[in-house]
Amino acid sequence: MKDSISTITNALNKHWVLVPDWTDSSPDNGAGRLVTFTRHFVLDEEAAGSGISAVIHMTADTRYKLFVNGERVSVGPTRSCPQIWYYDTIDIKPRLKLGDNEIRVVVLRFFAAASTALPFARTAFPGLSTYGKVMKGQQELVDVSTDDRWVGRIQWETNLPKGLEDDPFLHWEAFLVEGAAITLPPNTCHRLEIQADVHSTAFLKWIMTPPKLSGSSIKVTYSEAYEQTPRSYPWLRSKGDRLERNGSQLIGPHDFFDISAGSPDQPDTWTYEPFWFRTFRFLAIEITTGSSSLQLVSLTAVQVNYPLAAKSTWKEPGNVETERIWDLSLRTLRNCMFDGYSDCPFYEQLQYAEDTRSSALFHYVLSGDDRLAKQAIIGFAASLLPEGITQSRYPSHVKQIIPGFSLFWILQVCDHMDFFDEPGFARQFLSPIDRVLEFFGSHVGEHGLVCDLPAHHWQFVDWAVDWIGTKTHPDGGVPLAGRDNSVHTYFSMLYAYALQRASRLLSQVGRPAMATEYDQRASDLVSSIRKLCFDGNFYTDSLASDAAPGHYSQHCQAWAVLCGAATGEQARQIVKGSFAAQHDRGSKIDFAKCSYAMMLYAFRAFALAGDGVYESLYHTAWEPWRRMLGANLSTWEEDSVSQRSDCHAWGCSPIFEYMTEVAGLKPLSPGWETVLWEPRLDLSDGIHATVASPNLVLRYVQNPQAPLTFTMPGDQIDSCPVQPNINLKRWWTYPNLRTLNFLLLVPLITSFTLGFDGSMFGSLQASDAWQSYFDYPVGSRLATLGAAPTIASFVGIFVVPFAADRIGRKWSMFLGAAFIVAGGAIQAAAQNFAMYGVARAFIGFGSVWCQTAGIAWVVEISHPRQRATATAIFFTSYSVGSVVAAFIIYGTVRIPDNSAWRIPSALQVVPSAIQLVFIYFNDTLANWEYEEIALALEAEKTLTQGFFKPIKEAFGTKGNRKRMFIIIWLSICSQASGNSFISYYFSPVLRSIGVTSQLSQTLINATSQLLSWFSAVGFAFLPGRVGRRPLFLVSLAWLLLTVSGMTAASAVYANDNSNKSASYAVVALMYIFSPAYNCVNLIFQYATPIGLENIGWKYFIVHIPWIMIEFVVVYLVFPETKGYALEEISVLFEGNNAPVTPAMMAHDKPEVHQLEDKPIESEHQEDTK
Repeated sequence: MKDSISTITNALNKHWVLVPDWTDSSPDNGAGRLVTFTRHFVLDEEAAGSGISAVIHMTADTRYKLFVNGERVSVGPTRSCPQIWYYDTIDIKPRLKLGDNEIRVVVLRFFAAASTALPFARTAFPGLSTYGKVMKGQQELVDVSTDDRWVGRIQWETNLPKGLEDDPFLHWEAFLVEGAAITLPPNTCHRLEIQADVHSTAFLKWIMTPPKLSGSSIKVTYSEAYEQTPRSYPWLRSKGDRLERNGSQLIGPHDFFDISAGSPDQPDTWTYEPFWFRTFRFLAIEITTGSSSLQLVSLTAVQVNYPLAAKSTWKEPGNVETERIWDLSLRTLRNCMFDGYSDCPFYEQLQYAEDTRSSALFHYVLSGDDRLAKQAIIGFAASLLPEGITQSRYPSHVKQIIPGFSLFWILQVCDHMDFFDEPGFARQFLSPIDRVLEFFGSHVGEHGLVCDLPAHHWQFVDWAVDWIGTKTHPDGGVPLAGRDNSVHTYFSMLYAYALQRASRLLSQVGRPAMATEYDQRASDLVSSIRKLCFDGNFYTDSLASDAAPGHYSQHCQAWAVLCGAATGEQARQIVKGSFAAQHDRGSKIDFAKCSYAMMLYAFRAFALAGDGVYESLYHTAWEPWRRMLGANLSTWEEDSVSQRSDCHAWGCSPIFEYMTEVAGLKPLSPGWETVLWEPRLDLSDGIHATVASPNLVLRYVQNPQAPLTFTMPGDQIDSCPVQPNINLKRWWTYPNLRTLNFLLLVPLITSFTLGFDGSMFGSLQASDAWQSYFDYPVGSRLATLGAAPTIASFVGIFVVPFAADRIGRKWSMFLGAAFIVAGGAIQAAAQNFAMYGVARAFIGFGSVWCQTAGIAWVVEISHPRQRATATAIFFTSYSVGSVVAAFIIYGTVRIPDNSAWRIPSALQVVPSAIQLVFIYFNDTLANWEYEEIALALEAEKTLTQGFFKPIKEAFGTKGNRKRMFIIIWLSICSQASGNSFISYYFSPVLRSIGVTSQLSQTLINATSQLLSWFSAVGFAFLPGRVGRRPLFLVSLAWLLLTVSGMTAASAVYANDNSNKSASYAVVALMYIFSPAYNCVNLIFQYATPIGLENIGWKYFIVHIPWIMIEFVVVYLVFPETKGYALEEISVLFEGNNAPVTPAMMAHDKPEVHQLEDKPIESEHQEDTK
């Protein structure tokens, strides 16, 4: 029967043993002692038959190494702390034999008063405890629990020295294990340098024959690289090519073996083995023989690590570099994982909270294993101090506090919930999480920022080159700004981010009560950060009012994005402005640079900034890793500043980036229940990746000759319906995007038709046949024809928006196209003025259906990163229609009969007829439309949607009222800026300045429309580059100057009809007007012909003050939306009350897949001390 956990822990608590008269110190000032405990027993043939079991439970203070019949079986226990002491469960049956058996345990006790060996916490009570029995069925054969049958002996021959150069790092001497012996002549000295293939963490074992005489010794130095003379050993090193031996040396901790003479009663061979594993890439072995020769039998090294068991893989055919980076990252992470996560195996081997968070994330996406991470989370929770903050490293024999690391522990808990969906595990930490957050809340000053953290806390941020210690501020890694005023922007940003993540955690585990408070605290912090720490261009490391050179860092730009202080275009500008190469930044500010540790968060900021920022910075960001490859490292160095160690797990960011960003697979909901697949296709031409999750393995293949594939058990998707992060420069290479953009031609035809109509009506006024047939309409008669489409459109706006949402975009465009076809046919066959006017009303009514549904469709189905260009092209196709109509009429105007105007009127039907056919017979549109409507209807189930509710919502908040004002004002500006006399009534304008020939008029119209089209296409690509607001202001200023010039030139010509220069000036300015208007019609369309008839050129003056008013309003009211997705723009209007969270701002509609929930097994170890 298996013992319960309580039975085991109670038994272990009762079985602690130690040698008599133990003194927890040594006369030689050592760091500790080794004690050997031995237990012998006999298994006879009958007792040792089949069916026996031998499971033992063991722990020790501080460490133990278990040998069964001379074979090392286990090293433990897992690093413990006074609050949680671990034990190991070991099956020793495979090592037992018939006859005599020996269990030998070597216990390494670090003295409680010694400050060395920091990663090994210890209590005031040393010793060994073992509980277990050898059983045959229900029969007990041998009780191997520690008791008086065990024999203990202190190994006085072993010294664990203190005060060496490597202190206070982990260090000890080797010791002799009695058991199992190239012959070196006597009185000689030898030096051998051995290079391992790669950086290693291994147990070393020497086997030799005992010398006849004493006096021989072996010194083994463990080194990670060949290096130059250190700047300050061991803290500051000078390393170049790690394999370059010329002018370099091997430096590091060493073991020293003083070999005594053998004796007849000793074994034929001796084994030397350090108690703990050694970290090295090079061994420098110095052997000195005494008066007798020394025979070395063997030297072996056995790699030791936590079983990483990586399931994730990465292959990028044709790119050896990324595969080398992947391999080095795996090796580095593995060499920093033992019975806990370690910062660097060569020195402290401590588990720091920030480092652990990174290592755990890398571990999650590599293997889906959370056991080591859960142990770390529990340990840090146990380290919570009375003041409400966790220790920065734990377990640790010496307490250390870095305030920000407590927040990284909170992020560990949140990450675990995201990846594994274990609410029960997370809930136990809600109280300590709240205590940590309350600690920081108590240090928020009147200005709303974190300040005045306790002076005895190390306010460490990162190992940045510029943040060195000084005489007045000796702590390194602390930003220069804030050292005097105790306001560090970074801590406010990190605190806000932790509050946001904690709020989400509360909702995930079903405890949402505090979430609103956390959100509000985060919102207040973000507001203060924006107000006090932003200098207008970048975020400063402390108060912007105190900013000086050296007070800017990449860290605060990245964390401004992560906490939501910087969003949209501002986020993109500060990230690119601080992380781009110096010659590309356009900024003279020197930013403190992120170390390898902080680059994980820099990459997160790149991704959140969106709009290609990640792609633009991706390749240059890996330059430090390429430099390490060039220096022949086999693992990633700790940092490039001190170069103290050549192995540190925080440099393994490539694991996370390759898996979650390049391959683009990550959990979208807790436990991978839904998966976000968002590959960044333009970062590679081909990838074969496997991404591990807790329950399954996800495989992703990108091949330039084949579609994307994303495979899960029982499900294969050949292509992604929404292509995220495509290479927009080569969009036509993606089948789905080719289809998508082809479908966009349907709504684009709508704008083409409108442009055709506007240009045609203006051009036909230059046709003698048209003028004659309709009795030369002027004034109100001409205004009626010009305004008829707009009047019909105005009627339509009360019906179309609601109908378009109800019946869908497809059928709305179908109805609109049908009206336009009918109107065009009536127009071509018109027999009188009234019939022609009705036809134009039909066209106007159909246009509002097509335009309302068309632009909505363009916005909804265009790729998010092409949305700005797609909507701009929607309007530029208006110019295409104008050009086509103008040149058609330039040709038909030569026809002497009514065909001159009936042919273009009939041709107006063609675009809309194409729309009708395409919409009716294309099932792709129907399927796409169905999915959109289904989503809309599902959303409406939760709403009470009345007729007036949308209207109420439109004016319900301050932000929405501002939106509506901008929309209405923009609509007025677009029709009231002088464009009516350029488009619909250019012919009367030309006649007023003496241009009366129909050929001249139609030629001027055609060529000016052509210029308008070219300018419209060019300007369509500018909003995403320079912003909409600057373009609007420039265009209004341009219009103001143009209209003013036309007014002046027309006045001159009116006074002197012989002044051809004035006439030419008006024509030239008419050409210039259209590009200006393209960069930015009921009352003005009706008023223009009447005004031209009655007051002539003076009518232009009306527009001059109006355009000036437009300019002032735009300058004062309109926000800049460049770079913002539609989902983000609410922040500009609602501010901190916007419903959009920063986490939503980076992603467009993802590809989501449901996964089956399958549990995984985990081990459990319990507190025994």
